[in-house]
Amino acid sequence: MAQSKDAKTILVVDDEPQVLAAMEDLLEDDFRVLLQTSPKAALKLLEHESDLSAIISDQRMPGLSGHEFLGIASRLSDAPRILFTGYSDLDAVVAAVNKGQIFGYITKPWDPRELRRVVDKAVEHCELHRALLEEQRLLHHLMDSMPDAIFFKDRLHRFQRVNRAAARELGVESPVTCLGKRVGDFLDPVRAEAVEAQERMVLQTGKPVVDLVGRLGERWVSATVAPVVDEQGQGTGLVGIARDVTDRLRLEERIARLTRAQAVLSGINGLIVRVHDQHQLFADACRIATGQGQFHQAWIGLVEEGRVVPVAADGVSLAALPPMQVDLAPGRTVHPLDTIVASALQDQVPMAAVECIEGMTTLVLPLVVDRASVGVMVLSAMETDRFDAQEVALLREMAGNISFALDHLHKALRLDYLALYDGLTGLANRSLFADRLAQHVARARAKRRLMALVLVDVERFRSINDSLGLDIGDEVLREVARRLSVAAPLTDTVGRVGADCFGMLVPEVKGAGDVAHLVRERILPCFDTVIQAGGEQLRLSARVGAALFPDDAEDGETLFAHAEIALKKAKDTRERLLFYATGMNKRLAQALRRETQLRTALENRQYVLHYQPKIDLRDGRVTGLEALIRWNEPGSGVVGPAEFIPLVEELGLIHDMGDWVMSQAVTDFQCWRAQGLKPPRIAVNVSALQLARDDFVDGMRARLDRDEAARACLDLEITESVLMRDIQACIPKIAALREMGVQVYIDDFGTGYSSLAYIARLPLTALKIDRAFVSSIDATSEDTTIVSTIIQLAHSLGLKVVAEGVETADQAKLLRLLRCDEMQGFLISRPVPALEIEALLAAPKLI
Repeated sequence: MAQSKDAKTILVVDDEPQVLAAMEDLLEDDFRVLLQTSPKAALKLLEHESDLSAIISDQRMPGLSGHEFLGIASRLSDAPRILFTGYSDLDAVVAAVNKGQIFGYITKPWDPRELRRVVDKAVEHCELHRALLEEQRLLHHLMDSMPDAIFFKDRLHRFQRVNRAAARELGVESPVTCLGKRVGDFLDPVRAEAVEAQERMVLQTGKPVVDLVGRLGERWVSATVAPVVDEQGQGTGLVGIARDVTDRLRLEERIARLTRAQAVLSGINGLIVRVHDQHQLFADACRIATGQGQFHQAWIGLVEEGRVVPVAADGVSLAALPPMQVDLAPGRTVHPLDTIVASALQDQVPMAAVECIEGMTTLVLPLVVDRASVGVMVLSAMETDRFDAQEVALLREMAGNISFALDHLHKALRLDYLALYDGLTGLANRSLFADRLAQHVARARAKRRLMALVLVDVERFRSINDSLGLDIGDEVLREVARRLSVAAPLTDTVGRVGADCFGMLVPEVKGAGDVAHLVRERILPCFDTVIQAGGEQLRLSARVGAALFPDDAEDGETLFAHAEIALKKAKDTRERLLFYATGMNKRLAQALRRETQLRTALENRQYVLHYQPKIDLRDGRVTGLEALIRWNEPGSGVVGPAEFIPLVEELGLIHDMGDWVMSQAVTDFQCWRAQGLKPPRIAVNVSALQLARDDFVDGMRARLDRDEAARACLDLEITESVLMRDIQACIPKIAALREMGVQVYIDDFGTGYSSLAYIARLPLTALKIDRAFVSSIDATSEDTTIVSTIIQLAHSLGLKVVAEGVETADQAKLLRLLRCDEMQGFLISRPVPALEIEALLAAPKLI
């Protein structure tokens, strides 16, 4: 049979010609058969005839044995190798087959069918092997020609195949370098662990991860990782494709930035239309920049005296942006927290300045009105490559629109300002002041409270204008306006209502005494010091007229007219202050005299302490003293606290008086101890104003720390009504006092509206039952039930109970039956001076 044109070539090597002839006869019909009688000749043939499908060699040949020849031939041709051998060499041949040195063997004498089976199988293996190599070559070529990184990994995350693009991404030249290694050999540990965590998830779930975007050095890649499974569906490894998407992401980010910049521009344009307040405009513009623009920080500053003062911010606290000097010259780069020299605020209008510091890029945009930089808008982003030309152009347009709105607001505000304010002093003019007066009158009417209008006239002001000139007169008016504004109870209650007349609103007063006190302590001192104006030193005086709502008028217009009448009368009579109601002036004079007496009482040592003892109801022992203040008024005798404490509180003298009471109590305590007596602790009453002070607890701590006697004797009594005014604020204060060792009593318990939940939370010492309940207790009265309930409640909370105002033995007996702990009252002793209390302290028991 003739051979086909594509017949496979087989090389047969044997030193016996008859063997070669037999082999040729057996194979030549289907194969092209090459015959060689020696291994050396066969090797020479292989140098130019390498395209063989099989090589058959005898084992026993001169020069080279068969398996030695085939070992050399394996380096010249990839054809399968078959060995003829006798039974004596069979063990060596089998070992060679097992080691992969030869494909197979044939024993002599051979069976033609077995020989043909082995040869056909070798040729088939050769074709499959070469086809696989070709596929691998094509696969490698395809992988290496792909711009995307492609890789295969085993279950242990080791690279099994890598194309050139993947090798480059991993930072090496040859794909071979990557084989058998893991991604941690090329990337930082954190990034490598993140990659392998994703791969473990793919292996566990059997589901691919698509479009996984991550950073690889300075580049960004999008990766798809899928599992490789065997015929049983078990995962044997991973295949992945990664694409460099840095340019795409940068383009997308750039488009997103421009879109956000356009959104900021659009948002601020809408803001300009609807907002007519400068601060609101700035605050909302910053919020739009950080919100719609997604800037890390945005703030706006205005130029004041060569400095940029931040006035609105978002994403950063204004406290972190102190006033700074900023050079707005073209090309100057700045950063919000830099301090740099101002040079061209008035000379040139810059376009923008950009700087990158510590990973944050900052854009400074000037706000320009009438070709002068009046401020800046500063935008900061966390990216280091932010703000290209197009984005800056949009943001410059935005800053220009804000500048336009700012200019418009300034002009509108100026017109509004001149319509409502005095251009010289900046105070409300007569029109605005009248409007404010009407509003305050309406509020006072709604809340049923008193308010006052005070008019202040600068005396002989016309002579200043006539003799020194209008400029100096204007300076004087500005300084008077400034001083009155400082003295006013509220910043918006002062106005210029005439050429040399000012008005002041007092929104809430208790009576004419409050107004007189304000005039004497705040308004008239404005004219007591010299005013410097135009190199002149001037001393001024003033006359004041006042009217009260609703006593003197029912509306603002009438109230103003009546205050003017009072002012005219004050100017005519040369009085410094007159009220519209003439009777009020007489009562005011009396109140002022009383105020003066109280102010000097403390300095002149006119206050004294009386003490009333508390005793234990079980054994009659003295368990404590209550210190009670008295005023030894010259010419009138001893005055009780009810007659002067309210005015002392109104005048703000209660704090000094409270300090004196505590100091005097400690002094008396030390005197009694020096006489060999054993005085008990002394309870001092605390007013609402004292307790409300933020430094009250700190003051008590300082007193106890510096005076051991104070720590040994001072306790506090707080009335129930005072406690319940602001129970939340009182709780931590009382807790702090108890930690210092101070005992705290609730005085007049039962007269207020205490919340039992709060009483239970207060770390008190005792409750003092009000005398109103004690005075009417008997075996059947309702007050007895109330007293019994209070005692039981207090004991359940671990508190002692003190009954006040005990005047009869029956009351004491009943209180003892009700298990009250202590009592005080006239039955035992009235409040007496310190000298008289000594006898009571010396007694073993009082009842």
